[in-house]
Amino acid sequence: MQTDVITPAGPSRTELRSDHPYRLSRHLNLRPLEGGGLVAESLSSGIACRLTNPTQIMLALRFLEPTKPGDLLEGVDEERRSALTSFFSHLYSKGVLELTDGDGPSPETPPGLENWEPHDLFFHLRSRRGRTPHMVGADLEAAWAEPPEPPFKTLDRPLTVKLPKGDGVCGLSLTEALESRRSLYSTAPLSLDQLGEFLYRTSRITGTLDAGSETLLRRPYPSGGGFHSLEAYIVATRCKGLEPGMYHYRPLEHGLVSIASPGPRVEKLLEEARIGTGRLDRAPSVLIVLAARFRRVSRKYRGLVYSLILKEVGAAFQTFYLVATEMGLAPCAIGTGNSEAFCQAAGVEFFQESSVGEFILGGAEP
Repeated sequence: MQTDVITPAGPSRTELRSDHPYRLSRHLNLRPLEGGGLVAESLSSGIACRLTNPTQIMLALRFLEPTKPGDLLEGVDEERRSALTSFFSHLYSKGVLELTDGDGPSPETPPGLENWEPHDLFFHLRSRRGRTPHMVGADLEAAWAEPPEPPFKTLDRPLTVKLPKGDGVCGLSLTEALESRRSLYSTAPLSLDQLGEFLYRTSRITGTLDAGSETLLRRPYPSGGGFHSLEAYIVATRCKGLEPGMYHYRPLEHGLVSIASPGPRVEKLLEEARIGTGRLDRAPSVLIVLAARFRRVSRKYRGLVYSLILKEVGAAFQTFYLVATEMGLAPCAIGTGNSEAFCQAAGVEFFQESSVGEFILGGAEP
């Protein structure tokens, strides 16, 4: 059995005792190895143990339920007893096994660990250096070996609506917009002029940069590596001058392309947004769904792709808030959304492009 020691910082372990019950850690990631075997990666220590043969896997899985090591050693000859004790001690020392005294947290749980859900902790560990054996950062050799992803999503359809740009006159200073920004829950209608100005000031392409085989983009908010993988979809319910339905925003042309008429799939997105706010009594006036074209980022980066995408969503949301606040609109970011419902409504492949952020926009209340 091999061990990848990532960092000297790991769980503090006393000697394994054969008469105490142990179980597989609740903060453990098990996944298959190419060529056979399993990797057991402790999410508390950042240490990965390779279980390379069926016997090791079978023995580790005996601890799915609280088990005393001594019970597994009964009737075993001295030589094998020593080998098994060493194996169990190794799993314990690396955080794969934990001491248990019932159904609650292990008495050896590090401070704060009980507040982490395993998937959140795994994401945290794998997207930052320090407690992962995997690469985190740009992989230029792999990137240049693959054809680039187009900088813009192209739809074989003409623009449905050419959007207005607005007059660009700002009534608030940046500091005033920052300090007065709030999440507002208005379902009052807004106008096409307001929507057009909002998208022009927050989401348009302001420039491009030729980086060899790759085209990088400039927008009003930052993006990791300048890739700008986010696509904006507008679901309109009450926008004066715009027919209800779902649209794709074309940032270079500053226009909308109709992709879905009102119907059950579009209504599902609106209902998810309404429920997500916890405050609306009817569908939002305008729902903005941000979807990521994942390969735009994953072609170059390893380990932190989704982390970069979520940071870009956060930057976009802050930009949305500030511009909407300055314009006197009602902005509100939503904590979660339904990616499957989005893919069905937009007609895109889940693993190629999927929703990663939702934002609602309402007009000023009369």
